[in-house]
Amino acid sequence: MPIQDFSLIEAATNPVRAYIGKITERKHKQALYDFKESVEGAWFWTTKEEAESVRQFLSEVGIKVYLPSGNCAPCTDFCVEPRPEGGFAISCEHPSVLN
Repeated sequence: MPIQDFSLIEAATNPVRAYIGKITERKHKQALYDFKESVEGAWFWTTKEEAESVRQFLSEVGIKVYLPSGNCAPCTDFCVEPRPEGGFAISCEHPSVLN
């Protein structure tokens, strides 16, 4: 699927802060990411340094979210945050479709 004009997509989406909830590695394909609304129970890294390394990688390569319309939009503003139950999670601005 070709990359769409993100300026048009932004008008139809409302970004929300979301946390990586699960990462599914796939052989010879890009990983799949599931997102959560809360830092509690989010996917985590043991050290801040590990999480920062992954955050930097994601900031460089990005994560694209495919919207119900068939278009895609990027996740932006990746941040490392401590979790209440320990470890460090990664959050981002996630393109959420307006109802």
